[in-house]
Amino acid sequence: MANVNLEPPKVDHTKSCEEDTIHVLQVDDETGLLKVSKQILELQGPFQVDSAGSVKEAYAKIKEKDF
Repeated sequence: MANVNLEPPKVDHTKSCEEDTIHVLQVDDETGLLKVSKQILELQGPFQVDSAGSVKEAYAKIKEKDF
């Protein structure tokens, strides 16, 4: 039987800088899913997650910022 590590990787947030941050835009019409997935991603690594509830909203955000 294989050993499976279910613990999240340890991340040293003290040396995280803006250039190391991964900017993510997630698009979905389910606000609950957006909230949960944002929390999970931001806990797992140097992610900055922005959300859009529609494609139209996503396009507007993409024009303002790089993801």
